[in-house]
Amino acid sequence: VGHSNATSEQVNAAFELGARSVTHLFNAMSPLHHRRPGVVGAVLAHRVALATLICDGVHVVPSVVALAHQLLGARLVLISDAVGALGLLPGTVKLGDVELTITERDVQLADGTLAGSNLSMDQAVRNLMLFTGCNLPIAIHAATTAPASLLGHPQIGAIAVGARANFVELDHASNVIATWISGSEAFRSV
Repeated sequence: VGHSNATSEQVNAAFELGARSVTHLFNAMSPLHHRRPGVVGAVLAHRVALATLICDGVHVVPSVVALAHQLLGARLVLISDAVGALGLLPGTVKLGDVELTITERDVQLADGTLAGSNLSMDQAVRNLMLFTGCNLPIAIHAATTAPASLLGHPQIGAIAVGARANFVELDHASNVIATWISGSEAFRSV
């Protein structure tokens, strides 16, 4: 469920019919209201549904990230929602037919509307720890095991016999040092 103005009753019905997640929690969806819980209220109250969250501090402010993390726990799935602007310097760029403004914090259309993000996944992990006070294993779960569960792929997002040997090595500040894909080193920082 995502980018929807559905009522909480409609969302709960979707969960009963097999929907398993909410996309971009809080963004482009019916908000939480004390009399009309909307999409947000439905997912926060549901015991099964997973919720993806753009943890950049812009799409969802840090205090709301902390609240969502407290309520969702292991059901929180980190996503970047990054567009082709990821890694580019601030300024104006044309991606396809769309002109975007890249800032230090976000990516916007000409009218100021958010147009995805320039958030890397390792920054999302660091942000989750900063915004919530959670430890690295919990943040890593939200970036690896939780999304793998959402996709129904037990062979990714885990370190286990029979799982893919995809790894990211982080330094003491949770910055990426190296990555391995299927057991082969694919990247190493200089």
